[in-house]
Amino acid sequence: MQKQNQPDTVFDALKINLPTPELSAQYCHTFSQWLFDNYGNDNVLMATIHGSYLYGIAHKESDIDCYVVTLHGENTQKEFITDNGYVIDIRCNSLERYVELLGYGAHQAVEAFFSPYAVWNKDSVWYPYLSSQRINLAKFAKKCLSAAESFRERAQLLPDKEEKLLSHATRLEHKVECVLDNNGAYSPIYKKFHETSSKIVQGNSQY
Repeated sequence: MQKQNQPDTVFDALKINLPTPELSAQYCHTFSQWLFDNYGNDNVLMATIHGSYLYGIAHKESDIDCYVVTLHGENTQKEFITDNGYVIDIRCNSLERYVELLGYGAHQAVEAFFSPYAVWNKDSVWYPYLSSQRINLAKFAKKCLSAAESFRERAQLLPDKEEKLLSHATRLEHKVECVLDNNGAYSPIYKKFHETSSKIVQGNSQY
């Protein structure tokens, strides 16, 4: 998705008071709740941490990816730096677009839907509709394998990013195997964080 500009006022609250990143499941819960509470849009239906933190493979130089679904609004992806120096990359979809993506089996949308860290707006009249979406895991598996193939092709062209791209490909392929082996059961978590959290030193905080 091409990144689009959105009024900075939407993100002003997110540029301050970011919970200090930790490599832990508890931080993923804390961050998702913070995102839901501070996104600056009263139409938020769901918010979750995403990317490497969701998958359980984040390290001290990982940025913080997240996914937000709103009732109305533009479909955007925006990256910004918080006041304390962390990089946050937010993907936002309207409800209409998000349901379309789930129907297509788009892997990032499906991962957000099944995120154990997701915070849902259960007070919304749209909650029963959104939370009861039926995911076509066959389409999802196809999208994952297609994305994995793309990552492997790009890895051949970008030697400096080869390790990261191949890691993404392996993770996606592994998820397809898990869906097939577990009769359709799915979790976006690839690796579990250690029980003992690892705080991120601010000096190494190019997230």
